[in-house]
Amino acid sequence: MEALTLLAALSAIPLPLSEPVEAILARFPDKQTADACREIAVAHVRWLENEIAVFPSRAEDFDEWLSQAKRYKSAWQYLCSAHWNYPGNANCVYNALEELRMLIGEENYLAGRMPPPMPYWFFTELGR
Repeated sequence: MEALTLLAALSAIPLPLSEPVEAILARFPDKQTADACREIAVAHVRWLENEIAVFPSRAEDFDEWLSQAKRYKSAWQYLCSAHWNYPGNANCVYNALEELRMLIGEENYLAGRMPPPMPYWFFTELGR
């Protein structure tokens, strides 16, 4: 029981960031844009999963596309989570931003560059 109490106390301590959260979030798209891109990304992954279910013989054609689409969806979800939880829950904001940094890479993170909500270039490959 003491371990659970200690864990609960530690989880309430905000983890440090290298710069203020406001500065980090200001580099990225705003909350409304992030929400819209997340919705597009979620719908796109759902569409791909439905395509695979309907055309299982072509599942291999969609593997790389679905993998990238899921990564992009995750990136937008992490950004949305940081926006949604700021300023209230510092740990959630920190964790979301750290996951986003690891997913998109340091250079993109520092520049505030997000991937597109879906890997649209696969549409041209599909039509070949």
